[in-house]
Amino acid sequence: MAVIQLIIFGIPLLSLAWWIWADRRLRVLGVSKSWRACFGLAVMTLLSGFVWVLLGRRGFVDTPIPAPLYSAVLLWGLAFLPFLSLPSLLGWSLFSIIRLVSQKKRIAQPLLVGRKWTRRELLAAVAVSSPVLATFGTTAFCLPRITRFRIRELTVFLQDLPQALDGMRIAHVTDTHVGKFTRGRVLDEIVAATNRLDVDLVLFTGDLIDNTLRDLPAAVKMLQAIQSRAGLFMIEGNHDLFEDPKAFERGLRDAGLAL
Repeated sequence: MAVIQLIIFGIPLLSLAWWIWADRRLRVLGVSKSWRACFGLAVMTLLSGFVWVLLGRRGFVDTPIPAPLYSAVLLWGLAFLPFLSLPSLLGWSLFSIIRLVSQKKRIAQPLLVGRKWTRRELLAAVAVSSPVLATFGTTAFCLPRITRFRIRELTVFLQDLPQALDGMRIAHVTDTHVGKFTRGRVLDEIVAATNRLDVDLVLFTGDLIDNTLRDLPAAVKMLQAIQSRAGLFMIEGNHDLFEDPKAFERGLRDAGLAL
């Protein structure tokens, strides 16, 4: 619970701290107010999406968040904020402290909006803006690829494997997150691709649905259509338990699935 609370409060607070720092840096570089306003709007959009996700999972908002915004929120909170934004903020702060301690003075240039940037200033502006640019750029790049998947075949060598199990074929299907991203035609394609493998056993290892039990019937239908000689066995993932763990388990067992 403490980790969840840390995430809930940490992401918006750290995002705001980074935005204040980044906006100050852009102002020093002479970036116009209109561009800085667009930059701030992008950060506010990510924070609003984060709040939307939280309220939706708490049941306060019924309208689902659009998939593009949801993707951007996930990328920001799980990737670009912790691994790009915060390191840049901390790195600059450390550099500033070292410069202050060493008492090195530099001549401040006048803030002339619209003046021609030096190469160093241009690189600095791009570096400061890169976390937000990378978040929305990666979202645009990844969304068309969400409905694509690949099958990877692995041969596993196990010492002392019983002879009767030698050559057994297992299909490992996982993390379909049925709902926000995976739905409709893609579910049928997953079933068809798995069935074409003609395996002995199917193992599903969690995150069947993304967050709401409304998507469970479609997910159950997908699992029931998957075929293998020894059946399908599955475990729960954390996303499966967001709304109601007992209702999720009951829905699977009532459908005759081996949980």
